[in-house]
Amino acid sequence: AVTNELPNSSSQGGQGVGIFPEIAERVFQELDIEVEPVPVQFGAQIPGLRADRFELAAGGLYLTDERCRAIQFSDPVLPFLEALAVEPGNPLGLERYEDIAENDAAVGVVSGSFEIELAEEAGVSDIQQFPDIPAMLDGLQAGRIDAAGYDNVVISYFLAQPQYEELESSPPFDPVDDEYPWSGTAGMAFQPGSEELRDAFNEAQAELLEEGAFDEIFENWEVPRENRELIAESVPADEICGGVTPR
Repeated sequence: AVTNELPNSSSQGGQGVGIFPEIAERVFQELDIEVEPVPVQFGAQIPGLRADRFELAAGGLYLTDERCRAIQFSDPVLPFLEALAVEPGNPLGLERYEDIAENDAAVGVVSGSFEIELAEEAGVSDIQQFPDIPAMLDGLQAGRIDAAGYDNVVISYFLAQPQYEELESSPPFDPVDDEYPWSGTAGMAFQPGSEELRDAFNEAQAELLEEGAFDEIFENWEVPRENRELIAESVPADEICGGVTPR
């Protein structure tokens, strides 16, 4: 499964493109497995896995307790920091979700994203869900929301596009716990019970990462160096998920 959220995941001309689909395809090449991209909305990835509509979701899902109980995760592919897109000049001074709650402001999030949980935990009362990043940023430009929350890689990528260049980004921040820089980690998602495929994927991914096989992908999609450096600090998916088994 691929989503419509560059630079993380998308499809063009029948091919998966973006950080996660391209890494998945490179790993599967190593395993001699052919892949076929299936475009879905971000929030349809986990339901699609559980309904057996595809075997892997490459949309850049964060590893969370709730998701660990629903699906299998690969070991971390890329740690993310969080960022907020805001209006020019950031008139409300919004740098974290707590700032949004304190200002009784409205935040936009993508349906099915980790940002919903982050906003709720911070006490934000006005959380508006959008189907994808462009719709969310359009809502910010139209004044329907005061900030748009997503990972810093995606926010930076979109705010560099001409149609959004007047918007600004908050300084990147760790979305969960500043003491653990891997807490905003995303990986590939597999169906429950797919340990054999997941383990083979993890082994091949680790070898390719050590060889620098993903460096060109990271560079092509302008992944910030600070995110790439956090990969070395990531811990295995089983540790992040705390040994939770999907059911």
